[in-house]
Amino acid sequence: MKIMKKFLIILIIFIILLCFIIIYFKKFYTNDENIQNEEKQGIQFLELLEEEKKEICDNVNKKLKPVEDEKIYYTLREIMNTYYKIKEEKNVDSFYNVIDNKYIERNQITKETIQNSFYMERVVLKYTNPLNIYVKDINQDEDLYLLELSNYASDKIIYMGIHINHYSQIFSILPLEDNEYNQILISENISSLGELSENPYNKFDWIEPTDEMKATNLIQHFKYICQHDEDKAYERLSIETKQKYEIEPEKFKDKVFEKIKDISIKSFSKTDNDEYEVYSFIDEEENKFTFKKEGILDYVVTIEWNV
Repeated sequence: MKIMKKFLIILIIFIILLCFIIIYFKKFYTNDENIQNEEKQGIQFLELLEEEKKEICDNVNKKLKPVEDEKIYYTLREIMNTYYKIKEEKNVDSFYNVIDNKYIERNQITKETIQNSFYMERVVLKYTNPLNIYVKDINQDEDLYLLELSNYASDKIIYMGIHINHYSQIFSILPLEDNEYNQILISENISSLGELSENPYNKFDWIEPTDEMKATNLIQHFKYICQHDEDKAYERLSIETKQKYEIEPEKFKDKVFEKIKDISIKSFSKTDNDEYEVYSFIDEEENKFTFKKEGILDYVVTIEWNV
């Protein structure tokens, strides 16, 4: 009887332990399964984000067009020059009348606040060299141009919108922060943009660029990317140049940038092809630079060092 009783007690203890073990492993398995499910959901979420990002980029590419018309490109540059000339001269009335009216309203800008900002800004850094320009259609007569601007002296880039009426030849300037620029890039409607109205300060003339203007722009742009974006500059070098002078990416600075950073052009010539233009430069050291230009800033450069 006592043996039977002990056996039953042991059996009960065994069954209880077995239950604990089953519960533990079931819980462990469930937790592991939950972790796997969470990881799977996380991967699916990241894939969804990538799809949404791609969709946004595709939509942006459909709605935005890079500016390919050189007359528009150089006219926008001239408008930027006008804007910075106004700042240099600290002309409050002109500045007030060329800035987008909704921007003025949104930021509670007055002529007094403009005067104060001019007083605080001792040196005006000019950002008049577009690295990229995109256009968003507004209506039949108007477009908004979105500019990424450099001053070719630093690696800082600022963003600007220029609202233009092609027919009336009037404009307004829309200063932009990074996040505002990106938001406008992907937006269907541009609610932050005010209406254009003519005043004595916001008229412009179309610029027909000369060959010299285009040539200078090419050299300036190449020097800029050599200093601030070596990978992009390396891509612009022709295969012939890379092979002839054994220029690898890690040797680019010594073999190219150091030689052209203080370049002084002595002469240039231009020839036309059906699909591209060719600009050839000779510097003071008799080095030759040949730019095969297919777009405003779309080119390949071949270098022949005078050694």
